[in-house]
Amino acid sequence: MDSTLWKEHTDDMIAIKGYLRDLNEISSLEETLKNVCDCSFLYFYRDIMYPNVFSLKPSVGHAHLVIAALSDPEQMLKHVKHTDYDSCLADYQSFIVQCMREKQLAPLCASIELNLR
Repeated sequence: MDSTLWKEHTDDMIAIKGYLRDLNEISSLEETLKNVCDCSFLYFYRDIMYPNVFSLKPSVGHAHLVIAALSDPEQMLKHVKHTDYDSCLADYQSFIVQCMREKQLAPLCASIELNLR
């Protein structure tokens, strides 16, 4: 086999391997983004962070993103072994609702009532 022909085949194989590696990265992009953007760790800091998060004055456009981030631990809670999943999830949801009521809804209602008087 001619050496130039062998070199061309080798170069083609190297290029194909590079393309396949790029395709593999693109095909796993959704899983990578899910792993990188997962906010499940917030569950372990809920006593400290959640009241502070709800004390902030987020814009209406960002409120759904905060709620979405706080819902990420739900997947992690499905694997809890020490207690029932439903009760654990219900406790977590009630904690979020309590924080939201105390830090956002109560001040908002008080402000609305004050402005109506």
